Amino acid sequence: MNLASDSDSVFIGKLTEITLANLGDEAFGVKQLVEKTGLSHFVIRHRVKSITKKTISQFIVEIRLQKALEILQKEEATSSEVAYGVGFGSPGYFNKCFHEFYGYPPGDVRKRKTEGTLDMASAMDDPKHRTEERKLRQSKKNTRLKILLFIMTGLMGVIILIWLVFTFSVRSDRIPGNAEKSDKKSIAVLPFINDSPDSTNIYFINGIMEGVLDRLSKIGVLTVLSRTSVEQYRNNKTKTLPQIAKELGVNYIVEGSGQKYGDRVMLSVQLIEANSDRQIFSRQYDRKWEDIFSIQSEIATSVAASIKVTITPEETELIEKKPTENMAALNLWLHGRELAIISRFGNNSELERKAEIFFRRAVLLDSTFAEAYVSLGWRQFVKRNYDSTLYFADRALHFDPEYAEGYGFKGFICNILGLDEEAENAFALALKLNPDNTAIISNMGDLQFDKGEYAKSLELYLKALQLANEPFAKSGILRSICSILYTNGLYEEGLQFAEKIIETNGDSLYYIMGLITSAISRNDYSSAYRKAMESFRWNPRDNYASWRSIGMYLTRDCNAALTFVDECIETIEKQGTRVQPRYYFGYVYLKNGQTEKSDYHFEGAIQNEMKILEREQPHSACRASVSLACIYSAMDDKVKSVEYLRKAIQYKEEYIAISPLLITEFKNNPMFDIIRREPEFQKLIRIAEEKWISERRKIEKLMQEEGISD
Repeated sequence: MNLASDSDSVFIGKLTEITLANLGDEAFGVKQLVEKTGLSHFVIRHRVKSITKKTISQFIVEIRLQKALEILQKEEATSSEVAYGVGFGSPGYFNKCFHEFYGYPPGDVRKRKTEGTLDMASAMDDPKHRTEERKLRQSKKNTRLKILLFIMTGLMGVIILIWLVFTFSVRSDRIPGNAEKSDKKSIAVLPFINDSPDSTNIYFINGIMEGVLDRLSKIGVLTVLSRTSVEQYRNNKTKTLPQIAKELGVNYIVEGSGQKYGDRVMLSVQLIEANSDRQIFSRQYDRKWEDIFSIQSEIATSVAASIKVTITPEETELIEKKPTENMAALNLWLHGRELAIISRFGNNSELERKAEIFFRRAVLLDSTFAEAYVSLGWRQFVKRNYDSTLYFADRALHFDPEYAEGYGFKGFICNILGLDEEAENAFALALKLNPDNTAIISNMGDLQFDKGEYAKSLELYLKALQLANEPFAKSGILRSICSILYTNGLYEEGLQFAEKIIETNGDSLYYIMGLITSAISRNDYSSAYRKAMESFRWNPRDNYASWRSIGMYLTRDCNAALTFVDECIETIEKQGTRVQPRYYFGYVYLKNGQTEKSDYHFEGAIQNEMKILEREQPHSACRASVSLACIYSAMDDKVKSVEYLRKAIQYKEEYIAISPLLITEFKNNPMFDIIRREPEFQKLIRIAEEKWISERRKIEKLMQEEGISD
């Protein structure tokens, strides 16, 4: 083993020392080694691989085998005794590994030593020596067959080569992470510059830019970054286009500027090849305002032609499709969309209100304007008016049955409402129209997650991650993957993905969440509390995971819990957001005698779950029954709690989806003391744990197939 530096030697030496100290422990493996180093799995795996060209598992096994050879050299011990002594649980497996590593069985060690054919130093430290020895034996064994096999091997070689070329070209792209994204041309449309003397026209120029971006995204062989990814380069004065392209990971950049005067539009657009900073084409347009859709379509098709991308007839139809014939309605919608985007970046409820007014005025002018209905739906979603959200999604699809984003939006809200079958149908139609839409694939993953189908969910998230080509989308998918792995107790693997989030955008929240949930799973609530408080101080907004972790620690001290709950609610209210009913908050208020506040949270939480029950969807109804059992237990209403436990366990076991973290909470949180010994509660836990074990096995198998875990 050649080490590149002193620091590498020290690092490998430390790992070797830890492994040798735990040599006799059969259970000592990758997880235990990582824990004892105090470093992350990602860091250990990366450094071991870069230094030794081996996985962590291989590294540990080879240390065991080297020690085994040393013992066999010096002591009178059987192979089985040595196998157990160096941490192998099976003598047969030990013999197999030993023979593969050294080229001869462990029983031959003393014989070779007596004959003088064993060089301990070279056998232990020089893999090349072992390899040459094996090659020599194999050479002697094959000598008599060489002439006969020569011609056959040549012929078979040609056949295999042809087969490999064909097969690998078909299969390699199916392996997550192996698809060569460089084969798919990628492009970023930078924010257009508003050349108009009227600065309020920025909404119009941004609308043109988004229209171009949207039409380019209809071309299946192109990867087009979203506005969210490129917005950071608005008003850029310092970075060159090649620098921006490198940061975004794209081959081409579109930039432009324009102005609106009277009923006319002037626009200048250019396409740049990123690496060379070479201008591929430049176009100027001076048209009437009502020709705006034609301009956007022309730009998209010109870009495609310039970089030699083929557009299918179906894609051409989508590119040339007009969202509305009413230009006044379009103008209002562009106004509203710009305000909504600014609001999203700044969490401004007043801008949200103004945006909704523009959207409503747009549909008054054009009652068939599908995009405007979806925009109205999102405004209702922000206000948590979910039934109204679904209404607007249906209106959009009524007027445009080929609107992929409309189906994606409907699937999203149906999942929120617990309408599982409707959500799956909507997502399927969305993907039929737009197969590589990462947002829709991720939302399908969310649906499977909510159903407790964690392996299916992870498979969808990994597919979305492979397709994602921009930091914003990647970080969101990585967060979802972390949630699945943490939920199923795979903390080391989850932390690896959390580190990728840090690499993508510097956000360490999900890494800390992994440490929190890991501590909770070990019933180490004091550690979870310390980490959660640290996380809460960094990011109090929308950080219910930390609130819940802190609450679980504080629940038995209801005075301390009350102080914390009040702090959480104050944080929510400062953001201009309505405080949603949460039964944990109700429990804390109840224990502190604040019945008015506790009633708000309990009654609101019950109403929300009853609405879900009324829809009679098995998966969501089962989840609602479990939630109602929790709520009534927190209210000290044992009879009602047991009633809903019975309803929950009457559903098919496939519908019972309770995360391992919630199982841990069931077993330890005092909110559930009054039902913990009830047979219905025990049965629910048993079913949930059995299902979780089954799902975890599927996930581990999937991760091994994808090459994620050792």
